[in-house]
Parts: sequence; structure tokens; C-alpha cells
Amino acid sequence: MEVELHKSINIDSNIPFYNILGGIGFTIGVYLFIKELREKKISPNMQTFLLSIYIFSTLCGLILANIGNWFIKPGILKLPLSERFQKAGFTFYFGVIGFFVISYILLKLFKVKKSAEIYNSVIPSLLIFHSFGRIGCMFAGCCYGKIVDWKLFNIFEIKRFPTREVEAIFLFVLFLIMKYKVKSNRVLLYFLSYPIFRFFIEFARGDNRGVLITSYFSPSQLISIVLFLIAFIYLLHRKVIKRVKYYKEVLDV
Repeated sequence: MEVELHKSINIDSNIPFYNILGGIGFTIGVYLFIKELREKKISPNMQTFLLSIYIFSTLCGLILANIGNWFIKPGILKLPLSERFQKAGFTFYFGVIGFFVISYILLKLFKVKKSAEIYNSVIPSLLIFHSFGRIGCMFAGCCYGKIVDWKLFNIFEIKRFPTREVEAIFLFVLFLIMKYKVKSNRVLLYFLSYPIFRFFIEFARGDNRGVLITSYFSPSQLISIVLFLIAFIYLLHRKVIKRVKYYKEVLDV
């Protein structure tokens, strides 16, 4: 027996709960981003400018999260353009990569200084937005887990691994850590931690993940590997540079 959650709320027209929860997460994210900018003593005009880049990059990310699925999910490219947007769904990684690429281009184009500090302020907003989005997946009926015969997860006679719930909790805990415990290097920590979690939780997913290069790993697992390696290599590079600088100073003395 499967228990189906209400997928929408009727206010003159049906509004999907997925959209509502995503909107709540996005709104909280915007508030947190503005708060972070104010704490950094950034001028009101620059706050407005950076917020416009944040919102525009997020919208571009959402579009790319959908378009990316056209190429990894079978049959989507054969559909008419309007149906592709409706049936492709979203892959988070395509969206987050799109967000960082678009925002980076804009920050460079407008010669905004201290972009690292700005991205440092983005991570808590990204995490809370993603966490609410995962809760929304419960109502949309997507991103569900594989069928398991474990009494621990046999709630309401639904025998599926709670991938959405586990990920939402993980993202919220990571948000709390980033917001209240970590004040620097958030981007690096994010790309060292989330890809590891995502790689392993993907093994418990039961929905159609699409295919990218190989069917053994899901597209999100392959992207997780690439992002983690980039972050790890960057970390090693930074440590090597720091150590070289230290020895140069010692030798100069």
C-alpha cells in the first residue's frame, strides 16, 4: 500500500506543494543572503545589486537544472519543446553548477571585488533552499528510495528507504553548521561534504536517475565525484602553496 500525499493546494488554481515549499526555501534563502551581506557591512546599493545577481543566477540555475535532464533521461529530446520542460524534472547539480557559473560570469563582468566573501554568504541560502526542495519532493512524488524490507522504515506500510527525508535532514544540519559554526571556506567545505553524501544516498534511490556516460553510476554520482575531486585538489593546492610560502619565509630569515 502506498500513501499518497496531497500534491497541491487549491487557491483558485492548483499550486503544487513542491512549488510552495521551494518558494518558502528560496524566500528564506534571500533573507539569509541579505542578512549575511549586512553583517559584512556592504553598502545598501551593492546589496541590491548582489541580490539581483543572486536571484537572476538562481532562475538561470533552475532552467539549467531542467534542461540538463533533457540529455540524460531517455525520450525527453524526442518530445515537443513545451513538454520537455514539463516532463524532464530537475537535477539539482545542473542547477547549482549553472548558478555558480552564471553568477561568476556576472561578478567578473561587473568587476565585483571579494567574490569569495560573497559566495561564502551564498552557501547557507543554498542549503536551506535545497532542504525545502527535498521536502517538496515528498509531495511531488519524485526522488523516492528503493523498496526495502526494513521494519525501521516500514511507516504507514510504505516500504521505501526515506531518501528525501534523510537528505532534507542532512542539508538542514549542514545549514546549521555553516550558518552558526563555519564563517569562512564555506564553499570548499560544501563541495567536500555534500558530494560525499550525495554519492552514497544515490545508491538508495529508486526513481529513474537517467544515464550519463555509464549506467553503473547515476549522473549525480558522476558529478559528485568530479566536484569532490576539484574541491580536494584545490584544498591540497592551497596547502602546498601555504607550506611553500612558509618555508620561503623561514629561509629568508
